[in-house]
Amino acid sequence: VDCATAEKYLCGSVASIHDADSLRVRTDGDLTTSTTRIRLAQIDAPELDQEFGADALSALVRRLPVGSRVCVVSPGLDRYGRVLGFVCHGNSDINRWLVAGGLAWCYRGRCCPEYRAEQAEAKRSGRGLWGRAVPPVEPWVHRQRRREQRKNNKGRRPKGAAAQQGRDFL
Repeated sequence: VDCATAEKYLCGSVASIHDADSLRVRTDGDLTTSTTRIRLAQIDAPELDQEFGADALSALVRRLPVGSRVCVVSPGLDRYGRVLGFVCHGNSDINRWLVAGGLAWCYRGRCCPEYRAEQAEAKRSGRGLWGRAVPPVEPWVHRQRRREQRKNNKGRRPKGAAAQQGRDFL
């Protein structure tokens, strides 16, 4: 996404960051406490209960502290009603930055050629999650395993870090 020229869906300030691929934005001029949920398009970051999930979240929080001005270019909504978006901070494409830094994957390999090239370079260079001794588990594989485990455990939620799913972090 060319953040300098792309048509923006909304602009505002970062209200909170849930994990490295979802955040909330308070739209410019909105005097209420409402925020818009944004799911970063074409990428998938490690879950918080996954190795490197907290590191990816911390990197994004450092790059986009609460109050940072962002604009979102959106192709539409995801199946959960969140705005799918390419997040722009100045002229920087944050989605691309996450993939290039080895902080996120191209979503199930379905992303633009530029993101695929950034991921290949991050992997080749051993950046971020690609620098680990043990090969990283893709978030969609991790979520599937977690669903299967819950099913086998009759729906009981996990304890500890996994129980923090759904909380927003600042």
